[in-house]
Amino acid sequence: MEKIRIGEKIRLLRKKNDVTQDQLAGYLGVTPQAVSRWESGICYPDMSSLPAIADYFSVSMDELLCYTNNQKEQKVQDYLDRADALLENDRIADTLELLRTAMAEIPSSSALQLETAQVLSLYASMVEEKSGNRGSAQTAIQAALGEAVSLCRHILEDCADDRLRDETKKTLCDIYA
Repeated sequence: MEKIRIGEKIRLLRKKNDVTQDQLAGYLGVTPQAVSRWESGICYPDMSSLPAIADYFSVSMDELLCYTNNQKEQKVQDYLDRADALLENDRIADTLELLRTAMAEIPSSSALQLETAQVLSLYASMVEEKSGNRGSAQTAIQAALGEAVSLCRHILEDCADDRLRDETKKTLCDIYA
């Protein structure tokens, strides 16, 4: 059984929304120490507090509880498999189009966002190799890399999966290198 990560999710939501432990505690009618214990994984919020926490951060209960739907995960994996098949045939532009479609359908998937960021970086490299330093090429390269960085930042702000966060940091390092 997977470890419950609600405390980590509360911490990420709190930081993303620039909310202090004191502010959240005041809203919920608990002590700041209680919020601290949740975030450190020592204990969990009372079940009756969960709807208020979700409401406070404008997220669904599923998102707050880090609930993952197997069907959604299978759909994400199918998109990633199709993207890999396209990349094996050097169809970078088609891969990018597929991943953008996938992100529109499943916008909360950090795995799709990361794959898209990586393909955008690959696309920028391909454009640079093919066209050199022409102005229009530089604009396309900067746009692709800017979008990749934006996706990576979004993952680092919202994702609680340490493996994806680490992979995202590596991708950012590659982009900036």
